[in-house]
Amino acid sequence: MVYLEIEKLFDAFLKEKQFLCGASPATVRIYSKSWSAYKRHAGCVCELTDDRLKSFTLHASQDIKPGSVNAYARGVDSFLTWLHENGHVATRMRVPLTSVEKRVLQTYTPEEAKRIITHKPTSRTGKLMMALLYLLIDTGARVSEALSLTRKAIDFENLLVTLKGKGNKQRRIPISLECRKRLYQWLAGHDHDLVFCTNGGGKLHYDNVRREFLVILRAVKVEKTEGSFHAFRRYFGKQYIRGGGNPIYLQRVFGHSSLQMTPKYVDADEESLQMAHKALSPLKLSERAIEKALEDAVKLEDLHSPRRGVYQKPPEKTVSAFSAQPIGNAENAESTQPFDGVEDIGNLWNKDEISDDGNEDGDFGADEDRYLRALDD
Repeated sequence: MVYLEIEKLFDAFLKEKQFLCGASPATVRIYSKSWSAYKRHAGCVCELTDDRLKSFTLHASQDIKPGSVNAYARGVDSFLTWLHENGHVATRMRVPLTSVEKRVLQTYTPEEAKRIITHKPTSRTGKLMMALLYLLIDTGARVSEALSLTRKAIDFENLLVTLKGKGNKQRRIPISLECRKRLYQWLAGHDHDLVFCTNGGGKLHYDNVRREFLVILRAVKVEKTEGSFHAFRRYFGKQYIRGGGNPIYLQRVFGHSSLQMTPKYVDADEESLQMAHKALSPLKLSERAIEKALEDAVKLEDLHSPRRGVYQKPPEKTVSAFSAQPIGNAENAESTQPFDGVEDIGNLWNKDEISDDGNEDGDFGADEDRYLRALDD
């Protein structure tokens, strides 16, 4: 397969992806950049072999980041798959990927998200940004989907919006009452078809929107995280799963063609791991088991305690509730602390004043006669 023939086949591949498969202009540009990177680093495109494909990965890894190498490799892989499916090559070849360190992508915390959405700008641009951020946080939409949202795509009565995702695939997703309120207020200020647009109704450029977003982050004192707007997509996914949401539904909300992509947005971060560890740590569970065992032992002891409704014979020598004298011979005992009346009778019912010869249910045992005589007096 000579060079010119490969170039013609690649042009045919681009046209088929664009006109038959509905690939977006951004996707077509990615394919073109991937092919240009392959020609630049592979050294020769006069033939497509496994060794030549491997040399691309080796040479490209010396100049660009591993993540970029793999991105270009996937773009070339799409072309190689097309060649095989259309009978231009006998075997399906793949560009080998380089190893990439797996990182946990950070997102905004609930506290940071609250500080962002409670920001109250006064300019038109600031109000536009707040309506946009409400939509991103409430739906997990891509910023490109939000910037292409049209007025007729919002169903205010049924709380639904229709987004156009990758490959021009449409999906309808719900919105909250608060999001509906923000969108309605924003749309009341202009008559253009695009929801988020310039003063003249034109489409906003991503770089300009991102610049305005950074202004808001500085105003609310929130650090910029990876992906800027895409971080809200990860934030939505994590909050959805933490709230008990169904991963299948989340896949539909995100517009993913398969469930394999969705978990990447909700990978466990430090906060999630801490929450899970706090609830499920073996040591924590053991501590709870010990605490419960001690509580059960106390309850069991109280259940078999002789103080529960069964009178116990008092010791021979104790102090009467009426007198400081021993009551071993109560009839001949002379009180050194005379009875003071009703106030002392009330104290008899104070648990702190009950001696061991009584119980908490008011059974005074041998002192019952003395108590009755005190009432008669």
